[in-house]
Amino acid sequence: MPRITLSISFESANRSEVMDMKIDEAVSKAMAEGKYIYRESENYYPDHVNILPTNTYDCCLLLLENSDSVGKRWNPTANDLMASDWEIR
Repeated sequence: MPRITLSISFESANRSEVMDMKIDEAVSKAMAEGKYIYRESENYYPDHVNILPTNTYDCCLLLLENSDSVGKRWNPTANDLMASDWEIR
């Protein structure tokens, strides 16, 4: 199983691009630019939850700002897949 090493910099992640997109557009742009995807409408936490799309066995990683924890294998809901309010940061 391949391992990935993360270098997380939320300083640059805090500068978000407000441009509502479908998830496929957001993932494509985020991967090309080395950024995260997120939905502002789904941010229930005081700190933003960033999703890092990958092509590894870890799938999409969840990274909570101001935390060192990383969640693996994020599973989008049907609403996530149909939404058009995705943004990148």
